[in-house]
Amino acid sequence: MIKLTKFDGTEMYLNPHLIKEVESIPDTIVTLSTGDKLYVKESAFEVSSRFTDYQRLIRFKFEVLHQYSEKEEPRPNSEQ
Repeated sequence: MIKLTKFDGTEMYLNPHLIKEVESIPDTIVTLSTGDKLYVKESAFEVSSRFTDYQRLIRFKFEVLHQYSEKEEPRPNSEQ
């Protein structure tokens, strides 16, 4: 989830996978895959940066878990 601020000052967390488009005209408008539009205080660049950071974090967590699972010793076969 990425944290964004609505124009009324309310902070919200958005599932970044719902983002279809981000525009600055001049306010930042985040269009969701549902067709809903959110007007936020953050710039389009900031929304994009937060999305990229989120993706990097997910990728990093996956790589760490993958490396950890490769280091585990194989479990003995219970049918022996």
